Amino acid sequence: MQRARLLHTPEQVEILSIDVEAGIAKIRRQGFEQQVPITQLVWEEDKVNLEELSSFSLSGTERVILELLPRLSEGRAELQVRLSKREYQALCALYIQNQEKGWDSLLATFLTGEKGFSLQVSLERYPPPWRLILQYVEVPAQSVRVVPSPSTAQFFVKLSAFLRDEIQRLAEDSPSPQSLPSSSSLLSLPNRIEAGSHIDLHVEVLAPELRSSSPEIIFEHQIHSMKRYLFACEAAGQREAIVIHGVGKKRLQAALMKFCQEQGWRVEPLLLPPYLGGASRVFLE
Repeated sequence: MQRARLLHTPEQVEILSIDVEAGIAKIRRQGFEQQVPITQLVWEEDKVNLEELSSFSLSGTERVILELLPRLSEGRAELQVRLSKREYQALCALYIQNQEKGWDSLLATFLTGEKGFSLQVSLERYPPPWRLILQYVEVPAQSVRVVPSPSTAQFFVKLSAFLRDEIQRLAEDSPSPQSLPSSSSLLSLPNRIEAGSHIDLHVEVLAPELRSSSPEIIFEHQIHSMKRYLFACEAAGQREAIVIHGVGKKRLQAALMKFCQEQGWRVEPLLLPPYLGGASRVFLE
């Protein structure tokens, strides 16, 4: 165990780990763990080579790459896990949140930079959107002063990612909304709605054939169409879109606001002519 003393006291402490980028060391002092600046430590043994340690103190996913390849026609998606450079090697574990809000293990393996790992995930068993957690421990090729600590990254994969039939590199996510929208039914709907400048949810425009249906059937169709439209706009790279929901009892507007809040999108009611409060602009960023 590497030992050092604090700069302003002769007290000796144990060094548990070092994060060179943050300039922080995790120490055990009098039986308690705490973090202190590296500049406050005086090494008791041979001076530690901080350049040697820095390769194994990175957090996030600089070295592990997670990619998604949707295969909607086959009811599955492919996840590819690989290291960013040939010389890297690591122990990796990948978890996915199931419908009961627990976590299922998808992967637990040893990776080298020369060969990645692909796994197939059933969209029926794990309907999008997905929340993923990746954990990995880098395995150094040579001896180091401090044992590498596990790194953790989480990903929130929106439904729009599954509408693009191409390999997509997933970006590490900051904390997302706690409740995930149930979107499994959206993938099975035929005739995907295309992106455009706006969508009119009035039933006589959206689906005239449903005008004689019950209010609940019409409302459900309007909600599904609204979601598919916004996801299509996001997938097409649009920065904003207009949803014409009418005034009425404001059920559609309330549903739009709630859905956009879950997705992290900002909504602006359009109060001036020609909409007069009967439409909203959604910022897809």
